[in-house]
Amino acid sequence: MSKAVYMALVFIAGMSWPIQAAVNSELKSRTGQPLASAFVNGGGAAVLAGLALLILGLWAGKLHLPSAGDLHATPWWAYLGGVFSVLVIVAQASSAVPLGVALLITLFVAGQAPSSLAVDYFGILGLEARASTPTRAIAVAVLLGCAAVLALDNQASQTDAKPDPTPIDESSS
Repeated sequence: MSKAVYMALVFIAGMSWPIQAAVNSELKSRTGQPLASAFVNGGGAAVLAGLALLILGLWAGKLHLPSAGDLHATPWWAYLGGVFSVLVIVAQASSAVPLGVALLITLFVAGQAPSSLAVDYFGILGLEARASTPTRAIAVAVLLGCAAVLALDNQASQTDAKPDPTPIDESSS
């Protein structure tokens, strides 16, 4: 695949985060706890991903499970991806209502920017090192500045009138 296809895929996945945040927030409000919503969300994701990978792998004839030796040779930190997913789910479920989805997602991106720059620069966790350029540093600073402006606006707008949060009755349409 070309870089343009990868960039489009990431952009589209990023577009889903506000929806995911709203869904996780609703699940938290129904379960009463962010950890319970993370458990339900993560369990559902694991089952669906497992089934999708099994079906696609069998269909494509490329289902190759790793050997015990491969799993043993894998560094311990390579198994932590799910831990970070739970952190994202709990943060979304807990923060969407008090912060609003726009600020929540902006803070996610702002948090990702400096850590991504560090991962690239040091080439940590098995990735290829990439030079930090002034342009990359400026871009990260702009992202952090945007997050700060939105956070300040969020603070100021807490006293503004809020729209009616009554759910739309879809049965009347």
